Amino acid sequence: MIPESSSTLFGDRRMHALVGASAVDTIVIDAEGILLDAIRSAHDMSVLGYEASELLGKNILPLVHPDDLASVQEALLGVARQPGSSAVMRFRCRHLDGSWKHLQAIGTNRIDDPNIGGIVVNYHDVTGSVRVERRQRVLLDALSDVDVGIVVLEGERVRFANEAFCRMSQYTSRELSELSSALEIICEDDRDRLRDRLGQHLAGRNVRSRYEVTLTRKDGTPLDVEIAFRGAQEDDRDQLIATIHDITERRQQERIRETRIASLQTEVGYLRRNAGVDDPLSGLVGRSAAMRRVIALIERAMDVDVTVLISGETGTGKELVARAIHAGSTRRAKPLIPVNCAAIPRELLASELFGYRKGAFTGAFEDRPGLFETVSGGTLLLDEIGDMPLDAQVFLLRALQERKIQRLGDEMHLRDVDVRVLAATNRNLEADVESGRFRKDLFYRLNLFPITIPPLCERPDDIPLLADLFIRDACREFDRAVDGIAPEALNALQAYPWHGNVRQLQNEIQRAVVLSSDGAKLGLAHFSPEIVRAP
Repeated sequence: MIPESSSTLFGDRRMHALVGASAVDTIVIDAEGILLDAIRSAHDMSVLGYEASELLGKNILPLVHPDDLASVQEALLGVARQPGSSAVMRFRCRHLDGSWKHLQAIGTNRIDDPNIGGIVVNYHDVTGSVRVERRQRVLLDALSDVDVGIVVLEGERVRFANEAFCRMSQYTSRELSELSSALEIICEDDRDRLRDRLGQHLAGRNVRSRYEVTLTRKDGTPLDVEIAFRGAQEDDRDQLIATIHDITERRQQERIRETRIASLQTEVGYLRRNAGVDDPLSGLVGRSAAMRRVIALIERAMDVDVTVLISGETGTGKELVARAIHAGSTRRAKPLIPVNCAAIPRELLASELFGYRKGAFTGAFEDRPGLFETVSGGTLLLDEIGDMPLDAQVFLLRALQERKIQRLGDEMHLRDVDVRVLAATNRNLEADVESGRFRKDLFYRLNLFPITIPPLCERPDDIPLLADLFIRDACREFDRAVDGIAPEALNALQAYPWHGNVRQLQNEIQRAVVLSSDGAKLGLAHFSPEIVRAP
């Protein structure tokens, strides 16, 4: 029941002068909520369903929802105290049919105007907008709970990013919305390609496609993701909805498989090349005193099952020495698997070597043994050991000292392993120990039996033998019949410093054989100019 009160009814002329052709409903009330005057909008009846004559002179505040009444009363009293002031209100009001309407209103103090003498309230129905907002909030709340990153783009600007994507990128939703372009967080190599795709999608809506790119997170670290786009439109604005999946673990598994395949291919190639060769030292050529010392150490290492650290510059033949040790050892019936510690991503190396337990990390869907278990009884060559991360060095030290390994995520279970470790490096590990890059205890454990291969420049007497071996190999590979090497060419080879060592010499011989003619000797003209010019 709306209480009655005395009121003054203003004519339509003055109200029309106030609101003109306004598309909203307009009423005049006093500070207590008594309706003084009303005018219908230019479009329809009052959004509340009442005729103005039904409510004139009555208090209309009881129509306001009880939960909103206090804020409306406070706003009206505040406006009433200051002539000319205004307040924006949003509240629910009961419709004639008993339903609740959401209204957006602006109340302006016109009490001192003799033609009006009250608070002018312009209001319109926003019920539909509120419902849309509620649906959007429900949807956004749901999107915030999923693990898939979701981003809404207008052009290249971020309009929405859910919590999952904020966790992926390490940016807050506000920081993302302030970016001039969402492509700022895409790595430079992928940025231009993705910008072209965005333009194509905006030109043709409802086109689906997926792209694998790398994000640059806020801390500068990379993150491999797969992005799928779908075109959309809202209020005549073209938008793109992007769903983003973290594919880091998938990429890691692919790299592990590639590493294992490469290791097996290397081993197969070695076995094919050496099929039928009984002498494990047949591939090691040298008559210099330095090389004779190396061969003597290799023969000793064949007889005892100890860890060996093979040092030498790049290209000196460290892997060849490791294969000779394995081929002459009691483990020769089992495989030798080389692992390049510098080529495997640091976050993958530990799982590659020691395996992992199901659930140890995202993407670990099953238990998987590492190379220390799969190469049981054989030999593991850890090449570029100086590039092994410190956390993996801890696991390796335990494997060497205790002959036990621990799979990632399996803290309670140690597994016995039977693997011989040969390590190779071109670094100065003692200097790395001093600088803290390499564990001192691991260095001492690896350095139990060191073999250092001298650079080729320190053993020029070995160059004629190596050249002869490489000429025969190249002739067989390229179907050539070269008649040795000319003396002046051999002198040039012995005088050259060979910064790339034996590997560089082998490449030069192969090149010379390809450039030569059958039956001819390799001369100066067949070799690189820098070798010929060497003093």
